[in-house]
Amino acid sequence: MSCRNQAPARAAGDGTQKAVSQKTNDKQQDRESGADEAKSYYYSPFVVKLAGGKFDTVSFKDVGLDRESTDANDPLLETISHSFARKVAAHKVLGYQAEVMYDEEILDPSNHLYCGLNHLYVDIWQSSSPKRWGYSLWSGCGELDNFAWKEVPDTVADEDLTLYVEPLTSHIVDSLAEAARSNCFQKSC
Repeated sequence: MSCRNQAPARAAGDGTQKAVSQKTNDKQQDRESGADEAKSYYYSPFVVKLAGGKFDTVSFKDVGLDRESTDANDPLLETISHSFARKVAAHKVLGYQAEVMYDEEILDPSNHLYCGLNHLYVDIWQSSSPKRWGYSLWSGCGELDNFAWKEVPDTVADEDLTLYVEPLTSHIVDSLAEAARSNCFQKSC
C-alpha cells in the first residue's frame, strides 16, 4: 500500500488546494506574511466506525474549512461526523451501522504512514464566491483512489450546526452510495 504520509501532497495535488485557497482575508494575510506557518490540513479526531459494507472506518481531514481555530475538538468537526453517521445509517442503498468514536491517536501525524484497509478518507473544505462546501472521497492514498470530488452550495445560514452541515454530509453520502451501486471506488473502473 502507499504511504499515508502522501496525504498532504494528495490534497494539494487534486485541485482541492485551489478550492480551499480562498480563506478569510486575515488568514490569507497571515499566510502571505509568513505569520502562519502551520500545516494546511488537520485530521478530525471524530472517526465514524461502520459495519455492513465495504468500509469500516471513515476519517475526515480539514483541508480548508473556514474555522476560527484549528482546535481538534471544534464542534464543527464533531457535527460533520455525527451528521454523516446518521445519514449513512439511514440511507436505503448503504444501510451501514454507524457510530462516531473519538480517536485522539489520529491527530498524531506519525499514525498516518500507511493507508488503512477498508478505510474511507474524506477531505473537506469551504470556498467562497460563491459560498460552497467541498469534499473528495478516497478509498486509498493513490491518485486513482480518489472516486469523488465535488463542491456543493453552502446555502444554509443557520446557527444550528446540524442544519448547517446538512448539504455537505448529504452529498458525501450520495457520492458514497453512487460508488457502492456501481462498485467503483476508484477514479475510473
